[in-house]
Amino acid sequence: MSLVRKSAVPENALATHALSPVTYADAYVVRAPEGMSPEDYARAMFANPPGWIKFLTELRDRIVSLVGLKKAKHMIGDGVTRKRGENARSPLKVLAADNDQLLFGVDDRHLDFRVSIQRMGTPAEFCVVTAVKLHNWLGRLYFLPVKPLHRIIVPAMMRRAASL
Repeated sequence: MSLVRKSAVPENALATHALSPVTYADAYVVRAPEGMSPEDYARAMFANPPGWIKFLTELRDRIVSLVGLKKAKHMIGDGVTRKRGENARSPLKVLAADNDQLLFGVDDRHLDFRVSIQRMGTPAEFCVVTAVKLHNWLGRLYFLPVKPLHRIIVPAMMRRAASL
């Protein structure tokens, strides 16, 4: 099993540069199989999350539909790829990319968030950075239960992706 460790947010993380001001940010690092690209890692991380995460996502969608927030299915991008025409489904829309990093994100009325997946040196490691900008009381209320769950879900998804 791959070890995921909490990390300082890299200064060049696209996620934190894409929002201003950032209300919350965190970063986790994991060692991944050699030769894995950021696109490969993103596919592995998002394509098939553990069942308990799927359950929590469905529960979240039922709850947020009551207050008019976006459901996860409305965040579906057209792929984790820089090449047009390919369809490697991702739960998030690709907003930007460079040689070693992908940026995903969604804006909603209560908060905006960005996730960057960055390849970090040798051996192959990936850093996943999440940045959040809260807009209002609904965002603060929403983020209360999400924040501690996020700290469990992201490492679990990273561990699974690195072991594929």
